[in-house]
Amino acid sequence: MTTATGDLDRLGLLAARDAAAVSIGGTDLRPIMFGANLHEAISQLPRAELKLREPLARGALIDYLAPVAFQPPSARRAGPRFVGEVIWARPDGDDIAIELSGMPRLTESKVGLFATWNVPHQEHVHALMRGAGLTDDQLKIEGLDTLPSEVFEVLVPIGGLTVRERTELAEVTLVAPEAVVGALKELTDEPDLTEPFARADCVAVCSVSAALMFDAEQQAIANVDSALEWLGVTLRYGAAHWPDGRARRFERAEFRALPQRSELTWVRGVVNARQWVRGTGPVSVTPRLDLRPRHFDLQPPSAFSVQDHQAVQALRRVASTTDPIQAVTAIWDAIEFYVAGTSGPRIFDDPTLKKLRKAIPKDLPAPLRGRTIDAINRLNQMPLLTRLRAAAEEDGVPTNDDEWALLQRLRRSRNALVHGASADAVASASDLQRAQSLVARLLVYRAHRLQES
Repeated sequence: MTTATGDLDRLGLLAARDAAAVSIGGTDLRPIMFGANLHEAISQLPRAELKLREPLARGALIDYLAPVAFQPPSARRAGPRFVGEVIWARPDGDDIAIELSGMPRLTESKVGLFATWNVPHQEHVHALMRGAGLTDDQLKIEGLDTLPSEVFEVLVPIGGLTVRERTELAEVTLVAPEAVVGALKELTDEPDLTEPFARADCVAVCSVSAALMFDAEQQAIANVDSALEWLGVTLRYGAAHWPDGRARRFERAEFRALPQRSELTWVRGVVNARQWVRGTGPVSVTPRLDLRPRHFDLQPPSAFSVQDHQAVQALRRVASTTDPIQAVTAIWDAIEFYVAGTSGPRIFDDPTLKKLRKAIPKDLPAPLRGRTIDAINRLNQMPLLTRLRAAAEEDGVPTNDDEWALLQRLRRSRNALVHGASADAVASASDLQRAQSLVARLLVYRAHRLQES
């Protein structure tokens, strides 16, 4: 019996069965991979290196913004040994060299202002990791779940809003800065920590019960944002009377007011005196793009429609926001503009619809009859994802089942949030990153099709 080895396995497909199991976004790379190395050290983020055969890779859907799972053939435990993302990929002739890193988001942002008092080291690490974009599901910090629950007072400087006296606004108490700065200066005299409170027009104070300071801080920030956002609604209410009939005073200048919270917070535990002052906003390390000829492999399209341009702008909004709810909304804005004008396959022909309309009883109440006719007329209106499939097929966009599952998750997230779900329904950072890549692929393939035609 002859075995397929050496020259008999020119493509290396049989040998790949014994290679490390590596997948990127649901695509198995073993049939096109001819080299893989995994590096792990206590003091470094795990990293890996891959080498792919470029001619074979043309037939596979490889998305460099999709998560990568790496399982060495000699692994003793089940599940992937390495989960990370692509840092760079460099084609060289018939080869593609790829560098991978685990949790690269830890290196894509830096720690801002952060001063602590009586904060356990587990909680310190938890705040740093969460601030870098990791979720609690991705973290395992020994001893973190033993910290006691208590009431935390969270203070946030506010600009563009002054108060004459202690004022309650929803779940937030607004006080003058003088009421806070003296107490803070007893804790620290560091100007970077005290001056934002001293310069504030007022300070928002929230009391939150939690076991972890980070959770208390995030809940308080949500309370402050919610209060300021509702205040903005009332400032933009132009009617002369409130709904209960009371006449309202109007000042045009107030319409233009836009109170803003600072990115700095002071969190202090009432019982155990755990305290920190830190900057909560993302301090991302944004690289400067070194423009090269390879960035012009595909020129900006001249034949894009108004809707296509709106899709491009929506994708940029996704990239520029740090709010996952705004991001998932912008993703679907981009997709809806992309599919504009695509009706999808017609299931029912006009004679069939006409026959259905004639079959409606004449004695139905007018409103019911009208709604029934409208429902029949919409029978050929396909769901958004069906129309998206049709538009992607027309543009020749390669996709896989993993990506359609991703879109379904994001659609459920968006619909749940729109219909009143809690913030638990927000999409993960990984899903939003991959969705950006998919929307960009849709637009690039459309641009290519339009240029070719």
